[in-house]
Amino acid sequence: MSYTLDNLCDDARASLKLKPGYEGRDECRRHLEKLLSDKVFVAKYGGPDAKVGKEVIYSDVELGFTVINLVSQAERVESPPHDHGDSWAIYGQATLHTAMRDWVLDDGAVAKPVKEYRLEPGQAHLYDVGDIHSIHPAGNCHYVRIAGTPEDAFNPVGPAPE
Repeated sequence: MSYTLDNLCDDARASLKLKPGYEGRDECRRHLEKLLSDKVFVAKYGGPDAKVGKEVIYSDVELGFTVINLVSQAERVESPPHDHGDSWAIYGQATLHTAMRDWVLDDGAVAKPVKEYRLEPGQAHLYDVGDIHSIHPAGNCHYVRIAGTPEDAFNPVGPAPE
């Protein structure tokens, strides 16, 4: 049986209502991994006819989270180190890969990388409130982000080292 976008949204609502902290957000990450393994969803939202760029595909009025579909363009550069303001974000890979980097602030001013890894198809990663990260999607890849707020805040954090 297929796991659909509607299933993800229903399950995410239930998880966030029952467990409004980290545990509920981590459950949302696992729900997103189920959706990313659904070939029908991946083909519909990331196939050859998919819209390139960022598109909100669900926004929850009561709880405020959004599901955003992203189909990257070829040759995209790495984002600057950032967090999502007072919110959280879950990145999930549908096709190809995204190079991820976790950062900390060195002396509170310059971002310093502390961990590098790749998100592969079917994997999702939760960045909780204040977690600093950067992303470098492979050209023409497809990923999905669940953002904790409708604004989907992007907050650059300190300059990256040169």
